[in-house]
Amino acid sequence: MSKRTSILLLIIAAYSLFSGACLLGLFSPMGNPDNVATAVVQTVVIRQTQAALNTLVAQITQEAAATTTPSATPLPSNTPTVTETPTQTASLTNTPTKTPRPPTGTPVPPTSTFTPTYSPIPCYRIGLVKDISIADGTDLTADQSFTKTWRLYNAGRCTWKTNFEVYFTSGNAMSAPASVRLNDTVAPGEFTDVSIRMIAPHDTGRYTGYWLIRSSSGVSFGWGANADSAFWIKIDVVRQAPTHTHNDDTPVDFIDEYCRADWRTTVGRISCPSAGENFSSGSIQRRHGATLTGGYEENETLLVTIPSSGGSGIISGRYPSFKVEDGDEFTTIIGCLDDSPKCNVTFQLNYSISGGSVQTLASWKEKDNGNFERVTVDLSSLEGKSVQIILTVLNKGSSTDDRAFWLVPHIVR
Repeated sequence: MSKRTSILLLIIAAYSLFSGACLLGLFSPMGNPDNVATAVVQTVVIRQTQAALNTLVAQITQEAAATTTPSATPLPSNTPTVTETPTQTASLTNTPTKTPRPPTGTPVPPTSTFTPTYSPIPCYRIGLVKDISIADGTDLTADQSFTKTWRLYNAGRCTWKTNFEVYFTSGNAMSAPASVRLNDTVAPGEFTDVSIRMIAPHDTGRYTGYWLIRSSSGVSFGWGANADSAFWIKIDVVRQAPTHTHNDDTPVDFIDEYCRADWRTTVGRISCPSAGENFSSGSIQRRHGATLTGGYEENETLLVTIPSSGGSGIISGRYPSFKVEDGDEFTTIIGCLDDSPKCNVTFQLNYSISGGSVQTLASWKEKDNGNFERVTVDLSSLEGKSVQIILTVLNKGSSTDDRAFWLVPHIVR
C-alpha cells in the first residue's frame, strides 16, 4: 500500500471517530441525572478527540506537502547551504565553445598547415595582343613585302620605355630585322602599336615567327601568367596565280582561284593577295578561319574584302568566265568580321556576259550587329551563257572597320 493511500485511510478513520462521538451525544436521553454526567464526560472526550484530530490533520498535511516535492538528496535541517562561485578557469557544463567567425568576405584559412599564396603582378607583362595587320593565316605571295603591326597592352606594374626592344626569338624571321625599338613610352594600362617590315619566304607553305620584348636592363618578357610567352605572326605563302584562262566548262572556284580574279577599287587594280588591311585603297585577303560578328568562331576559309575610302568607295573582283547550266546556284555566308563596330556595307552579286555591261543579280546590306546572312542565288536565268561573276562591296561614305567577308562562296551544281 502506498504512503498516500495510508494517509487517506487515517483521515477517514479520524473523522469517523469524531462523527461517532457527536452522534452519541445527540441521541442519548437527558432525563436521567446520570446521563448528564455521562454527557459531560462525552463532551470532554469529543473536544479532546477533535483537538487530537486537528493535530493529526496538520501533521498529515505537512507530510503530504513534503511528499509532493521530492528531493533527490534531502538535507537535514541543520545542514549549511553551500554556494558555489564560478571562475573563468572552470566550467561545470558541456556547453560548446563558439569560435568567432571572420566578417563576410574574409577568406577562412583551412585548419591545416597550408598557407595561401598570392601572385603579385609582374613588373613587365604583355596583356592583350591584337593583330592590326596581317591576321593569322593571311595569304601572301612568295617574296612579297609587307608590314606586320601588333597592338600590345601593358599589363604589368612598370612603364615600358622607348629604349625597350621588340626582338625575334624563334621560328621564321621573314627577313625582318633582329629587333626594333618601341615608338613611345607605355605606362601600365596603356596600348602601343609595334610595326615591323617583313618579306614572305620564297617557298610556299605556312610560316610562324615568335617575338618578345626586352627592357633596357636586359629583362625579356611576353604575355601569359608568367609573362614569358611570345607573341607571333602566322602567314601562308602562295605562288602568284598564272594568267591563263579558266576552263569555261567548269564552275569557278571563288576560294582557290581568288587571285585569278581582277580586283579593283577606286584607285585602280590592287595586288592579290594584299599585304594587309587597307582602309584607304582597299584590300583583298584570304583567311583560314576568323571571328565573325557576334563573336562566332569560324574555321572555314573566307575572303575579307575592304572597299576603298570615300563616298564612292568600292572593291570588286571579276572572276574568269564559265558556262552556266540549268540549276546552278551561287551560295555563301556574308557579314562583317567581329570587332568592326563601324562596319556598314552593301554586298552585291554582279555579273557580265562575254565582257559586256555589269548587271546586278542580288544585293544585301550588312553591319557589325551580331548577325550574318546565308544567301543563295539561282543562276538558271543565265543558262547556256558564258558568265563572269563579280563579287562587289560598297561602303557607306567611310571604309573604317569595313571588314566584309564572303565565307566559302561557291557554285552549287
